[in-house]
Amino acid sequence: MDNTNLISNLLGERSNFILIGLTGRTGSGCTTTANLLSGGQLQFPTVSEVNYKTQPYFTGMDSKRYEIVRKYAIENNDPFKVIKISELISAQILSLDITVFKTFIESVIVPDLHHKLLLIYMSLYKILYYFIDFIVPHVVLLAQGENHPMRAP
Repeated sequence: MDNTNLISNLLGERSNFILIGLTGRTGSGCTTTANLLSGGQLQFPTVSEVNYKTQPYFTGMDSKRYEIVRKYAIENNDPFKVIKISELISAQILSLDITVFKTFIESVIVPDLHHKLLLIYMSLYKILYYFIDFIVPHVVLLAQGENHPMRAP
């Protein structure tokens, strides 16, 4: 499946699972909530541990209903899978052809910064060629074993 249809296919299958979207400002607890929901075991307090201003929050039939829901939650607590939007965006970007990616970046960056983008692209290509020309041959030499004449003593 290509990344173009990834989100559509995911949302099309939502009858098979629960999809919860967590949004909020930095520090609002979205990551903490996601970690709790995707972790091994959530802790569900007993009815006597749920209080408001030192008084029991649930009384009478509400306490019985709470215990039924608590028991069900404990017995059916399947951890959620976390899908971060940044991962979906990264997957989509990584699947783009470099020229399509470059065209997209140039379309969202003000024209005054295009020269700086060109310098960044050139730097990335230099790093890539350095890696290919220098690092790869040395890795090959090291992989050839101890008896290779170019290997350091």
